[in-house]
Parts: sequence; C-alpha cells; structure tokens
Amino acid sequence: MGREKPNFKGEAVAVQVAPGKYLFAVLDGYGFKTAWNAYLPATNKPRSRAEVGEYYSALQGAGETRVLQPDQYPLLVTFQDAGDPASLKRVVPGAINAVFGPGYYLKSIEFSITDEADD
Repeated sequence: MGREKPNFKGEAVAVQVAPGKYLFAVLDGYGFKTAWNAYLPATNKPRSRAEVGEYYSALQGAGETRVLQPDQYPLLVTFQDAGDPASLKRVVPGAINAVFGPGYYLKSIEFSITDEADD
C-alpha cells in the first residue's frame, strides 16, 4: 500500500484593522511547503523519503505557532467597498498605511498547523 499524499489545506483569514476595514490573507496555495519552510530550518531538510515521512508526521503534530518571514507572507488584500467585489485591492505588507491610513503597519504574520477537519 502506498503512502498517502500530504493533505495540508489553507483558508482565507480576515482581520479587522479598523471599524469596517478588513485585511484578508489569501491562503490559496499554502500547504505543506509553507509549513515545511516555516517549521524546518534550511540546514535540517530531510535527505530521504523515509525522513520526509518522519518530518511530515512531526509537522502534523507540531501545534506550534511560527512567525513567517516576509518572503513567506500570503497575498494580502482588502475591499475598498465591502459590498463591491470589484473593489478588491492588493495590500503591500510594507506599505499597509497606504491603504488603511497613517499609523497602520504590519508587525508580523503568524502561521499555525491545526488538525481541524475539512468542511
């Protein structure tokens, strides 16, 4: 019997930045590779298929939160008008104040692996 393919899944996350203003982290494409890079140092990558299986099992049970590096950030977006899907606007992490106004900045993004069931 073959080994099951890893089934990591991401979702969109919304954060209310100010009353009526939301920042969405689009997690499409987030999965095993993201977890791999966030949880395993580059110098510690497995070299064999058996080691990959061990690391996969460890990642599933990690339950820890990691702060992502800026190059690991998901796509960030907002809506200029919550009732108008066409008002979607990309948010640049280092220039969040350009969208939300002076005084707003992105301190960090954290990543956690959960064992929540798929809907």
